[in-house]
Amino acid sequence: MEKRKRHLWAHALKTSENSFDRMGKGITELELSYNASETSEKYIDEEVKTTTVDEYDPSFDGEQTCYKDEPIYEYINKLRLNLATGSDAESEVVNIDVMDKQSDGSYTSQKFGCSISISSYNGTVIKYKVNLNGAPINGTATIANKKITFTEKAE
Repeated sequence: MEKRKRHLWAHALKTSENSFDRMGKGITELELSYNASETSEKYIDEEVKTTTVDEYDPSFDGEQTCYKDEPIYEYINKLRLNLATGSDAESEVVNIDVMDKQSDGSYTSQKFGCSISISSYNGTVIKYKVNLNGAPINGTATIANKKITFTEKAE
């Protein structure tokens, strides 16, 4: 049994029309929160409540040390400088399970639409929130030179 290692669960942000860049440089912590909405009801014939999961609202908070020419920082900083809202604050993110390598060398992955809001900036650190929007698109991804190529899983 192999213990999982954090660097083997990768994330990539779409920073330009045809480019997903791997998140990492300057980011020391990134935890995906699923933010489940639940409903609990206590039925008259039960002693304990029954809870159902209604939906998820996944997101993650980013805190990144600023490095000039680092693609993720430059993309996020551009959103900050433009006070991006609406579709200008939207992108795509891919979560990649590098420990789940396929026979063709790709990795099991999920792609989400996302919106990004800036939380704070002090000149050396930028903080932001990435909201994952809609249902995931399952597929695979390859990684080469910190660039990600995502391929949707055939139905």
